[in-house]
Amino acid sequence: GRLVSPAPGSSNRVDLPPSCNLLVSVPELAGTALLSAVTLTSAAGQPFRAVGFLGQLTAEWRMSGGERSFDSLPPGQWSLRVLAPDGRSWQSTATTTPGATATVRLGDS
Repeated sequence: GRLVSPAPGSSNRVDLPPSCNLLVSVPELAGTALLSAVTLTSAAGQPFRAVGFLGQLTAEWRMSGGERSFDSLPPGQWSLRVLAPDGRSWQSTATTTPGATATVRLGDS
């Protein structure tokens, strides 16, 4: 979501939902040096964006060794996509809730 507040102006109170954890794994990529890309999209169609490596805002997260952990997602349903540099891709959904780690394994045979 977004919050618009005039500056300068009065202060506004913002209540953020508790953060949630998500573990994404692709067993086919385990033990490899391939750097894959993970994207997360909310049920409302918005990409998950946060400050990434080197302090830049990003919506694409690097996965190495077939796993990526997220520890600051809002609660809700997410669409996941993993794209390997060799063109393979995997998709799934996950639901995050406070106090638990949602785990998604993509491509299990």
